[in-house]
Formats: sequence, structure tokens, C-alpha cells
Amino acid sequence: MIKIFTLILNKVLLYVIFLSIIMSCGSNNQDISNETYHIKTFSPNDIPKPISLKGRKYSFTQLLNPRHIFWEGDFLIVAERGNDTLLHVIDIINNKYIKRIGVNGMGPGEITMVHRMLDEDIPGVFWAYDAEQKRIAKYNVYADSPISEDIINQTNDFFLAVEMAWASDSTLMTERTDQDEKFVEYNLRGEVVQTYGSWREMYPVKDIPASVISSIHSGHLISNPEKSKFVKVGLKRDYIEILDRHTGNIISVRGPVQFMPEFKIDYTLGYPMPVTSTQDPQFYISPSAKSKFFYTIYSGKTMRQTMEAHPYERVLVFSYDGEVKQAFDLDHALLSFTVDEENRKFYGITYDSDPNIVVFDF
Repeated sequence: MIKIFTLILNKVLLYVIFLSIIMSCGSNNQDISNETYHIKTFSPNDIPKPISLKGRKYSFTQLLNPRHIFWEGDFLIVAERGNDTLLHVIDIINNKYIKRIGVNGMGPGEITMVHRMLDEDIPGVFWAYDAEQKRIAKYNVYADSPISEDIINQTNDFFLAVEMAWASDSTLMTERTDQDEKFVEYNLRGEVVQTYGSWREMYPVKDIPASVISSIHSGHLISNPEKSKFVKVGLKRDYIEILDRHTGNIISVRGPVQFMPEFKIDYTLGYPMPVTSTQDPQFYISPSAKSKFFYTIYSGKTMRQTMEAHPYERVLVFSYDGEVKQAFDLDHALLSFTVDEENRKFYGITYDSDPNIVVFDF
């Protein structure tokens, strides 16, 4: 009897081992970890109990269609969409509207939209990235002229770059729309200086173009003030990539639900593009990186759920080693937000019928 039981048990174990091998070989989404790429996962249970914050909404009448907000020391910079004036400067200490800058146009010193704003080490100076014209425009809130005082055009291979963050005084960290490298650092002549990581680390499936994988993992890229850490957050997939520029090491944070969207590849435009469901949730937006921590809005809801549910937003705080340190629940839904860590304030653009600035003390 014992021999029969042992024989059956051995056959079961062999079957389980065989099944495991088959499943691992046929899997479409096996994560890759190595010496320079480390994956961390977390679940909803790992998120600290959120602290609820009540916001104070302003009513700056000059803001007609605000979309992006950026903290620049004593000022808030608000980017408009689709208007003649692209940027507004607000004295946040005295809650006073200061001026309009950023002329909408295609002439010298002009841009047509603001996709993202970038830090500059000089007080009152910042950059606006125009993804439509492929140029980065420099602005000074103290300057008399509303047009940009310096523009960097994306030429040659640099034209393929999207998402921008300063990596040094003369280089920019970006994401490129094709090829396999995940982070690509360019100099101001448009030449590749260094690359970091591989999209295959995110979705190691044969015969899937790198451009499709990078599109599935689209999101925002930012740098910390020291320009030593770069954070990429995912919109369609709940992941965060943390690059240490000095070592080249990347920490990939997956969670809290570890969602991977299903997609089909479409060639209608002449190149491969993924088509995903409009019912998929959205995850991380509007990250803000400081010296010790970075902050990001986490949704986890579909667009319909965002509109139908009680409007609120969750902010998660991470350390640069990928640990969730704190959570906040804000009583307004936001299009974007920025952090004044020194004075412990969140500023956001409300996602409602009358968008304006809202502030939270944390």
C-alpha cells in the first residue's frame, strides 16, 4: 500500500513539475530581474492608512482652461491649453496674480502648447516642453518680455524623444518612441550620451515591437533636484521605474494591483501602435520628485468611475528605494498637482466644471 501511494505521489510531483515548466515557457509576461534591474511589488494592504486633507480652492479669473501646475519657489506657474496666453505666474505667498507669459505661436521665442514644465537651478527660471513643435522653451518670471529667452529644438535622433527631465547642465533624460532603450540621455546637440534599461524588462514577449511596449508603458518622467534619480510613472499600467543615473541601476515598483492591459497591434498609421480598451483603469499621473521622497497621484479608476464617483484623489509618497511611505486622500479630483515640500503644501488644478487652483496643507 505504501509503495502504491509513493508511486502515485511521485507521478503527481512529476506532473506538477512538467506543468510548471510548460506554463513558464508559454507565459507572456515573465518579469526579468538582474544585477542592475530589481523588481519590487506591493499590494493595497501595504499602503499606509491615508490621511484625509481638505483643500481650499482659489478663483483666479485669469485662468480659463488650466491644465498643468508647477511650483517654482515663491511662484506657481499654471499652463493653459488652447489659448493665446499659455502660462500664468502667481505669487503664491501673497496669493496674487502676477503676469501672463508664453506667447502661443510658431515664431521666434513662441510655442504652441505646454506638455510639461522642467526645473532650472536659477530662481524664477523654468522650461516648458512643447511636444507639438518639438522644442523646449526657457522662461524667466522676472523678464519683461513674454516670449521665451532661449529655445532648444529637437533635431536628428533627438526628435524621437518624448518626456523630458534635465540630467545635467547640458543633457536631458528622455524616453524615445522607438528602439529598446528605456531611458535615453541626450546632449543639447541631439546626440545620445547614454542609455539605461530595456523595454524587454517590462514585457519580454517575442515579436512585440519595442515601440508598442513603450506605448503601453507611457507616463510622466521627472528628476529629483540633484538630477541623480529619475522617476517614470505609468498611466496604463501601475508601475514606477526609479533610475539611479550614477550607477545605472533601476528599481521597478509594481503595484498596488499589478495590472497589465490587454492590447491589439494596429498598423493603420503605417507603424505599430497598441489599441487598448477604453474601460481600462488609469493609474499614476503628475509625479513630483523632491530630495528624499517623490509624490504621485494614484487613480486606479476608469474615466467613467472618476466622473461618477465622489470626486477625490489619492497621493502616494515613495522613497527612492521604492517603498510606500505615506498616503493622502484629497477632497478634490485633480488634473495635475505639484508639491511645496518645505512649506508642506500640495497645489493642484481641479478636475471639475470650473477648474482652478486648490491648495492642501499636509
